[in-house]
Amino acid sequence: MSVLARLADSGPWMQQARRPQGLLQPLALLLLAASGALCQPVLAQSSRFDNGYTPPTEEVIVEDLEPALPAFPDNANLVRFDAGAATGFSFYIDVSSVSLGKDNIVRYVLVARSGAGALNISFEGIRCGAGQRERKLYAFGRVGAGWSRARRIEWQTILGNAANRQHAELADEYFCPGGILRRGVGLMQEAIRRQGRLPEAPVLPQKTQ
Repeated sequence: MSVLARLADSGPWMQQARRPQGLLQPLALLLLAASGALCQPVLAQSSRFDNGYTPPTEEVIVEDLEPALPAFPDNANLVRFDAGAATGFSFYIDVSSVSLGKDNIVRYVLVARSGAGALNISFEGIRCGAGQRERKLYAFGRVGAGWSRARRIEWQTILGNAANRQHAELADEYFCPGGILRRGVGLMQEAIRRQGRLPEAPVLPQKTQ
């Protein structure tokens, strides 16, 4: 190599040109380390599935379409609740019959008595909460004859008019106050006893010996 070539190769401009190449190695190592750190969670998550891990799934709520019929109501368990004078009936709920199923449906026995003394006894369900307010009729009851399942069992919206004011009262005041389902039969029964009142006279015919 000639003297001029050696001077050109060792000049300051050539030294500056080589410096970026020297910086590439530390930069490449940093990028490699970062990529490895990012891959670790993915590899860890993959190994969880490879080891038989199953992610949690949402619980599917299945409605009980044919619940068991309750015991026939007894005067000792009836509590009267106010549904307004416009209905023309007095309404009573059998506190002992109130239940809350795994399907989040409140089931109960309702007794309605007209001013003339006519009785309507029914086994019903209410589905309420989260903007939902519906009722379903499962069976009719007759004194001395027991229960007869309803032929047409389907959900009906509770409108709160005179025709089903009693259902709106049960949903709003006792089962789902503020649109939130009470989590526990005891809380529902306590609310009924606290806000309702015991009948002054027997509602159902007295049993004969």
